[in-house]
Amino acid sequence: MKKLILILVFLGFLFQFIDADALDFKCEVKNSCLTGENPILYMHSNIDSHVSEINTNWPYKLCCNSDIKNTCGGLFKELFKLYISGQEGHVSVNDANYKEPVCLSVSTAVAGQGNVQCGIKQSCDTGEQCIITLSSPDDAHVSKCG
Repeated sequence: MKKLILILVFLGFLFQFIDADALDFKCEVKNSCLTGENPILYMHSNIDSHVSEINTNWPYKLCCNSDIKNTCGGLFKELFKLYISGQEGHVSVNDANYKEPVCLSVSTAVAGQGNVQCGIKQSCDTGEQCIITLSSPDDAHVSKCG
């Protein structure tokens, strides 16, 4: 069984990475999600931005293919947490005061083919793809990769 791998890397920024080969996974920050893609979160800017799960009018979105959704149920992994549900703001990986999780999950249609994993390390393995960067582990802004 393939595993969908999500890695956090700290090199001045915290990078969210995922195994690009698992489940034909594709995730990218862009202006609009294509048909068949799911918006995971919304960003005011593609660099040094706050995050929202509800502000669909913001010009940037983290879009993932249809096998991946923003739900914290089933086969999922938490990316980070927002401070308050229903509002835009900073994100945190460790701060217990941040209560609202933002997650990636594998749809039930592909549940037998893989699952989501993440961790923190200094560098990423071959086949891992950056999906978003964090300015720090706590009280952070996000940016697109690259």
